[in-house]
Amino acid sequence: MQGKTQRTPDQDPFQKDAQRTQLRRQVPPLLEEPDASEHAGLQPTLQDDAGMQPPKQGQIPQHGEAQQTGIPASDAQQGARTVVDADYIISEGQETPGRRMREEPTGSTRQSEALLAILQSGELIEEVIAKHRQDIDATTLQLLARRMEAAKQVEKQPEVLEGLQLLYRRLKAEVERQEAAPELRLLDELMFILDPLEGGPESFQAAMEERQRRATAHLRSAFTGGVPGGLAGSADVLSLAAQLSGSGGSQLADQLVQDPVSPTAFVDTATELLQRAQEQQSQLEAYLSALTLQDGTVAESQEMPYSVTEAQQLLENRQAAAALVQDCLQLARTVIQQL
Repeated sequence: MQGKTQRTPDQDPFQKDAQRTQLRRQVPPLLEEPDASEHAGLQPTLQDDAGMQPPKQGQIPQHGEAQQTGIPASDAQQGARTVVDADYIISEGQETPGRRMREEPTGSTRQSEALLAILQSGELIEEVIAKHRQDIDATTLQLLARRMEAAKQVEKQPEVLEGLQLLYRRLKAEVERQEAAPELRLLDELMFILDPLEGGPESFQAAMEERQRRATAHLRSAFTGGVPGGLAGSADVLSLAAQLSGSGGSQLADQLVQDPVSPTAFVDTATELLQRAQEQQSQLEAYLSALTLQDGTVAESQEMPYSVTEAQQLLENRQAAAALVQDCLQLARTVIQQL
Protein backbone atom coordinates (compact mmCIF):
# COMPACT_ATOMS: atom_id res chain seq x y z
CA MET A 1 0.00 0.00 0.00
CA GLN A 2 1.33 3.40 -0.94
CA GLY A 3 2.51 5.60 1.91
CA LYS A 4 2.25 2.95 4.63
CA THR A 5 4.81 3.00 7.42
CA GLN A 6 5.52 0.22 9.87
CA ARG A 7 4.21 0.58 13.42
CA THR A 8 4.78 -1.54 16.50
CA PRO A 9 1.54 -1.29 18.52
CA ASP A 10 2.43 -4.43 20.45
CA GLN A 11 5.27 -2.91 22.47
CA ASP A 12 5.32 -3.82 26.15
CA PRO A 13 3.43 -0.96 27.88
CA PHE A 14 5.08 -1.70 31.21
CA GLN A 15 8.71 -1.18 30.10
CA LYS A 16 8.44 2.58 29.67
CA ASP A 17 5.60 5.07 29.43
CA ALA A 18 7.31 6.34 26.30
CA GLN A 19 6.60 3.05 24.56
CA ARG A 20 2.83 3.47 24.87
CA THR A 21 2.45 4.93 21.35
CA GLN A 22 -0.57 4.69 19.08
CA LEU A 23 -2.67 3.60 22.08
CA ARG A 24 -5.78 5.03 20.54
CA ARG A 25 -5.70 2.13 18.11
CA GLN A 26 -6.34 -0.13 21.09
CA VAL A 27 -9.09 1.92 22.69
CA PRO A 28 -12.12 0.45 20.83
CA PRO A 29 -11.86 -3.07 22.36
CA LEU A 30 -12.53 -1.51 25.77
CA LEU A 31 -15.47 0.56 24.66
CA GLU A 32 -17.38 -1.81 22.40
CA GLU A 33 -20.21 -4.22 23.06
CA PRO A 34 -20.01 -7.50 21.08
CA ASP A 35 -22.63 -7.99 18.42
CA ALA A 36 -22.98 -9.31 14.92
CA SER A 37 -21.51 -6.98 12.31
CA GLU A 38 -23.44 -6.22 9.17
CA HIS A 39 -20.27 -6.85 7.20
CA ALA A 40 -18.83 -9.91 8.90
CA GLY A 41 -17.22 -10.99 5.64
CA LEU A 42 -15.15 -7.84 5.48
CA GLN A 43 -13.41 -8.15 8.82
CA PRO A 44 -9.75 -7.14 9.28
CA THR A 45 -6.95 -9.57 10.01
CA LEU A 46 -5.76 -10.29 13.52
CA GLN A 47 -2.51 -8.42 12.98
CA ASP A 48 -4.32 -5.10 13.38
CA ASP A 49 -6.01 -5.24 16.79
CA ALA A 50 -7.74 -1.85 16.59
CA GLY A 51 -11.10 -3.40 15.82
CA MET A 52 -10.89 -6.80 17.50
CA GLN A 53 -13.95 -7.81 19.48
CA PRO A 54 -13.22 -8.25 23.20
CA PRO A 55 -13.53 -11.75 24.63
CA LYS A 56 -17.07 -12.44 25.80
CA GLN A 57 -17.64 -13.34 29.42
CA GLY A 58 -16.24 -16.83 30.00
CA GLN A 59 -14.91 -17.50 26.52
CA ILE A 60 -12.11 -16.60 24.13
CA PRO A 61 -13.06 -14.82 20.88
CA GLN A 62 -12.87 -16.88 17.74
CA HIS A 63 -10.52 -15.83 14.95
CA GLY A 64 -12.38 -13.65 12.44
CA GLU A 65 -15.39 -13.26 14.74
CA ALA A 66 -17.60 -10.32 13.83
CA GLN A 67 -17.22 -7.31 16.05
CA GLN A 68 -18.56 -3.87 16.70
CA THR A 69 -15.96 -1.14 16.97
CA GLY A 70 -16.48 1.17 19.92
CA ILE A 71 -15.87 4.82 20.43
CA PRO A 72 -13.05 5.96 19.44
CA ALA A 73 -11.15 5.22 20.13
CA SER A 74 -9.63 4.31 23.77
CA ASP A 75 -8.16 3.95 20.15
CA ALA A 76 -9.62 3.60 22.67
CA GLN A 77 -9.48 3.33 22.06
CA GLN A 78 -7.46 4.73 22.11
CA GLY A 79 -9.95 4.33 22.07
CA ALA A 80 -10.86 4.16 19.07
CA ARG A 81 -9.88 5.35 21.05
CA THR A 82 -8.73 2.50 17.45
CA VAL A 83 -8.65 3.67 14.61
CA VAL A 84 -7.10 4.19 11.24
CA ASP A 85 -3.41 4.92 11.47
CA ALA A 86 -2.82 8.36 9.93
CA ASP A 87 0.14 6.92 7.96
CA TYR A 88 -2.17 4.82 5.78
CA ILE A 89 -2.79 6.46 2.41
CA ILE A 90 -5.93 4.86 1.06
CA SER A 91 -6.28 4.67 -2.70
CA GLU A 92 -9.65 4.94 -4.37
CA GLY A 93 -8.89 2.44 -7.13
CA GLN A 94 -11.11 2.01 -10.18
CA GLU A 95 -14.87 1.56 -10.26
CA THR A 96 -17.13 0.25 -12.97
CA PRO A 97 -18.48 3.22 -15.00
CA GLY A 98 -21.85 4.31 -13.66
CA ARG A 99 -21.60 2.03 -10.62
CA ARG A 100 -21.43 4.87 -8.11
CA MET A 101 -24.40 6.72 -9.63
CA ARG A 102 -26.55 3.58 -9.70
CA GLU A 103 -25.84 2.47 -6.14
CA GLU A 104 -25.50 5.61 -4.07
CA PRO A 105 -28.43 6.18 -1.70
CA THR A 106 -30.72 9.09 -2.45
CA GLY A 107 -29.59 12.38 -0.93
CA SER A 108 -26.07 11.15 -0.19
CA THR A 109 -24.18 13.96 -1.91
CA ARG A 110 -22.65 15.38 1.27
CA GLN A 111 -21.71 11.92 2.53
CA SER A 112 -20.15 11.06 -0.85
CA GLU A 113 -18.10 14.25 -0.84
CA ALA A 114 -17.00 13.62 2.73
CA LEU A 115 -15.98 10.04 1.94
CA LEU A 116 -14.07 11.11 -1.15
CA ALA A 117 -12.17 13.74 0.85
CA ILE A 118 -11.32 11.16 3.52
CA LEU A 119 -10.14 8.62 0.92
CA GLN A 120 -7.80 11.24 -0.55
CA SER A 121 -6.58 12.62 2.79
CA GLY A 122 -3.48 10.48 3.26
CA GLU A 123 -1.62 11.38 6.45
CA LEU A 124 -4.15 14.13 7.22
CA ILE A 125 -6.96 11.63 7.67
CA GLU A 126 -7.80 12.58 11.27
CA GLU A 127 -7.99 16.27 10.39
CA VAL A 128 -10.26 15.54 7.43
CA ILE A 129 -12.50 13.28 9.53
CA ALA A 130 -12.84 16.07 12.09
CA LYS A 131 -13.72 18.56 9.33
CA HIS A 132 -16.47 16.31 7.90
CA ARG A 133 -17.68 14.88 11.21
CA GLN A 134 -21.25 16.12 10.71
CA ASP A 135 -21.52 14.22 7.42
CA ILE A 136 -20.27 10.87 8.74
CA ASP A 137 -23.29 8.67 9.38
CA ALA A 138 -24.88 5.36 8.43
CA THR A 139 -25.10 6.47 4.80
CA THR A 140 -21.36 7.10 4.73
CA LEU A 141 -20.75 3.60 6.06
CA GLN A 142 -23.09 2.17 3.42
CA LEU A 143 -21.18 3.93 0.64
CA LEU A 144 -17.87 2.73 2.01
CA ALA A 145 -19.14 -0.86 2.34
CA ARG A 146 -20.02 -0.84 -1.36
CA ARG A 147 -16.60 0.54 -2.18
CA MET A 148 -15.09 -2.31 -0.14
CA GLU A 149 -17.16 -4.86 -2.06
CA ALA A 150 -15.86 -3.43 -5.34
CA ALA A 151 -12.27 -3.73 -4.10
CA LYS A 152 -12.95 -7.32 -3.09
CA GLN A 153 -14.88 -8.57 -6.12
CA VAL A 154 -13.72 -6.40 -9.03
CA GLU A 155 -10.29 -4.97 -8.39
CA LYS A 156 -8.72 -7.93 -6.58
CA GLN A 157 -6.34 -5.61 -4.69
CA PRO A 158 -5.84 -6.96 -1.14
CA GLU A 159 -3.86 -3.92 -0.01
CA VAL A 160 -6.68 -1.56 -1.04
CA LEU A 161 -9.26 -3.73 0.71
CA GLU A 162 -7.15 -3.77 3.88
CA GLY A 163 -7.00 0.03 3.93
CA LEU A 164 -10.74 0.31 3.34
CA GLN A 165 -11.43 -2.15 6.16
CA LEU A 166 -9.37 -0.02 8.53
CA LEU A 167 -11.19 3.10 7.38
CA TYR A 168 -14.59 1.42 7.84
CA ARG A 169 -13.72 0.59 11.45
CA ARG A 170 -12.55 4.14 12.06
CA LEU A 171 -15.69 5.74 10.61
CA LYS A 172 -17.95 3.23 12.38
CA ALA A 173 -16.28 4.21 15.64
CA GLU A 174 -16.95 7.87 14.80
CA VAL A 175 -20.65 7.18 14.18
CA GLU A 176 -20.96 5.25 17.44
CA ARG A 177 -19.09 7.98 19.28
CA GLN A 178 -21.65 10.55 18.16
CA GLU A 179 -24.43 8.34 19.52
CA ALA A 180 -22.67 7.44 22.77
CA ALA A 181 -23.36 8.77 26.24
CA PRO A 182 -21.53 11.98 27.25
CA GLU A 183 -19.39 10.03 29.75
CA LEU A 184 -18.08 7.72 27.04
CA ARG A 185 -17.41 10.58 24.64
CA LEU A 186 -15.45 12.38 27.34
CA LEU A 187 -13.40 9.26 28.08
CA ASP A 188 -12.64 8.87 24.39
CA GLU A 189 -11.51 12.50 24.16
CA LEU A 190 -9.29 12.13 27.22
CA MET A 191 -7.66 8.98 25.89
CA PHE A 192 -6.95 10.80 22.64
CA ILE A 193 -5.36 13.71 24.50
CA LEU A 194 -3.26 11.43 26.69
CA ASP A 195 -2.14 9.25 23.79
CA PRO A 196 1.67 9.77 23.71
CA LEU A 197 2.94 11.94 20.90
CA GLU A 198 5.73 10.86 18.60
CA GLY A 199 9.18 12.19 19.32
CA GLY A 200 12.53 11.36 20.87
CA PRO A 201 13.10 10.42 24.52
CA GLU A 202 14.33 13.93 25.30
CA SER A 203 10.94 15.43 24.44
CA PHE A 204 8.74 12.74 25.98
CA GLN A 205 8.61 14.09 29.54
CA ALA A 206 7.66 17.61 28.43
CA ALA A 207 5.06 16.22 26.01
CA MET A 208 3.56 14.02 28.72
CA GLU A 209 3.22 16.96 31.12
CA GLU A 210 1.58 19.05 28.41
CA ARG A 211 -0.91 16.27 27.63
CA GLN A 212 -1.81 15.98 31.31
CA ARG A 213 -2.40 19.75 31.53
CA ARG A 214 -4.68 19.64 28.49
CA ALA A 215 -6.56 16.62 29.81
CA THR A 216 -7.02 18.26 33.21
CA ALA A 217 -8.40 21.44 31.64
CA HIS A 218 -10.71 19.39 29.41
CA LEU A 219 -12.02 17.43 32.39
CA ARG A 220 -12.65 20.57 34.44
CA SER A 221 -14.49 22.18 31.53
CA ALA A 222 -16.65 19.08 31.00
CA PHE A 223 -17.51 18.77 34.69
CA THR A 224 -18.46 22.46 35.00
CA GLY A 225 -20.37 22.82 31.73
CA GLY A 226 -17.64 24.76 29.94
CA VAL A 227 -17.28 27.51 32.54
CA PRO A 228 -14.02 27.34 34.54
CA GLY A 229 -14.98 26.94 38.17
CA GLY A 230 -18.69 27.01 37.35
CA LEU A 231 -20.99 30.03 37.84
CA ALA A 232 -20.33 30.54 41.51
CA GLY A 233 -21.20 34.23 41.71
CA SER A 234 -22.02 37.48 39.97
CA ALA A 235 -18.37 38.06 39.08
CA ASP A 236 -18.41 34.84 37.08
CA VAL A 237 -21.58 35.92 35.27
CA LEU A 238 -20.06 39.28 34.34
CA SER A 239 -16.87 37.59 33.16
CA LEU A 240 -18.90 35.15 31.08
CA ALA A 241 -20.89 38.01 29.49
CA ALA A 242 -17.67 39.77 28.56
CA GLN A 243 -16.32 36.61 26.92
CA LEU A 244 -19.54 36.01 24.99
CA SER A 245 -19.48 39.56 23.62
CA GLY A 246 -15.86 39.21 22.48
CA SER A 247 -14.49 37.90 19.21
CA GLY A 248 -14.46 34.32 20.49
CA GLY A 249 -17.98 34.48 21.86
CA SER A 250 -19.54 32.24 19.23
CA GLN A 251 -17.15 29.39 19.93
CA LEU A 252 -17.61 29.78 23.67
CA ALA A 253 -21.38 29.76 23.30
CA ASP A 254 -21.21 26.50 21.36
CA GLN A 255 -19.20 24.98 24.19
CA LEU A 256 -21.65 26.17 26.82
CA VAL A 257 -24.71 24.63 25.20
CA GLN A 258 -23.18 21.17 25.45
CA ASP A 259 -24.46 19.09 28.34
CA PRO A 260 -22.00 18.95 31.24
CA VAL A 261 -20.77 15.52 32.28
CA SER A 262 -21.53 14.34 35.79
CA PRO A 263 -18.22 13.62 37.59
CA THR A 264 -19.80 10.70 39.43
CA ALA A 265 -21.23 9.20 36.24
CA PHE A 266 -17.89 9.57 34.48
CA VAL A 267 -15.95 7.82 37.25
CA ASP A 268 -18.54 5.02 37.41
CA THR A 269 -18.46 4.50 33.64
CA ALA A 270 -14.66 4.48 33.41
CA THR A 271 -14.40 2.14 36.39
CA GLU A 272 -16.84 -0.30 34.81
CA LEU A 273 -14.88 -0.30 31.55
CA LEU A 274 -11.64 -0.86 33.44
CA GLN A 275 -13.14 -3.85 35.24
CA ARG A 276 -14.26 -5.32 31.93
CA ALA A 277 -10.77 -4.84 30.52
CA GLN A 278 -9.24 -6.62 33.49
CA GLU A 279 -11.65 -9.53 33.00
CA GLN A 280 -10.58 -9.74 29.36
CA GLN A 281 -6.94 -9.77 30.41
CA SER A 282 -7.59 -12.66 32.80
CA GLN A 283 -9.29 -14.63 30.03
CA LEU A 284 -6.38 -14.04 27.66
CA GLU A 285 -3.86 -15.03 30.32
CA ALA A 286 -5.77 -18.27 30.90
CA TYR A 287 -5.81 -18.88 27.17
CA LEU A 288 -2.04 -18.39 26.95
CA SER A 289 -1.56 -20.85 29.79
CA ALA A 290 -3.68 -23.40 27.94
CA LEU A 291 -1.51 -22.99 24.84
CA THR A 292 1.73 -23.54 26.70
CA LEU A 293 2.63 -27.02 27.96
CA GLN A 294 4.44 -27.67 31.22
CA ASP A 295 7.82 -28.02 29.48
CA GLY A 296 7.40 -24.63 27.82
CA THR A 297 6.55 -25.92 24.37
CA VAL A 298 3.45 -24.78 22.52
CA ALA A 299 0.48 -27.06 22.09
CA GLU A 300 -0.52 -27.40 18.43
CA SER A 301 -4.18 -27.79 17.59
CA GLN A 302 -6.34 -26.74 14.68
CA GLU A 303 -9.01 -25.66 17.16
CA MET A 304 -6.82 -22.91 18.61
CA PRO A 305 -7.95 -19.56 17.09
CA TYR A 306 -4.75 -17.67 18.06
CA SER A 307 -1.08 -18.51 18.15
CA VAL A 308 0.94 -17.70 21.27
CA THR A 309 2.44 -14.64 19.58
CA GLU A 310 -0.97 -13.32 18.51
CA ALA A 311 -2.48 -13.89 21.95
CA GLN A 312 0.45 -12.16 23.63
CA GLN A 313 0.10 -9.17 21.31
CA LEU A 314 -3.62 -8.97 22.02
CA LEU A 315 -2.98 -9.17 25.77
CA GLU A 316 -0.37 -6.39 25.65
CA ASN A 317 -2.74 -4.19 23.67
CA ARG A 318 -5.45 -4.72 26.29
CA GLN A 319 -2.99 -3.90 29.06
CA ALA A 320 -1.87 -0.69 27.34
CA ALA A 321 -5.43 0.52 26.79
CA ALA A 322 -6.39 -0.36 30.38
CA ALA A 323 -3.41 1.63 31.65
CA LEU A 324 -4.65 4.63 29.67
CA VAL A 325 -8.11 4.32 31.25
CA GLN A 326 -6.44 4.23 34.67
CA ASP A 327 -4.64 7.49 33.83
CA CYS A 328 -7.99 9.08 32.94
CA LEU A 329 -9.54 7.91 36.21
CA GLN A 330 -6.65 9.26 38.26
CA LEU A 331 -6.89 12.67 36.58
CA ALA A 332 -10.66 12.73 37.03
CA ARG A 333 -10.43 12.05 40.76
CA THR A 334 -7.82 14.81 41.12
CA VAL A 335 -10.03 17.32 39.27
CA ILE A 336 -13.09 16.34 41.32
CA GLN A 337 -11.21 17.09 44.54
CA GLN A 338 -10.32 20.55 43.21
CA LEU A 339 -13.85 21.54 42.16
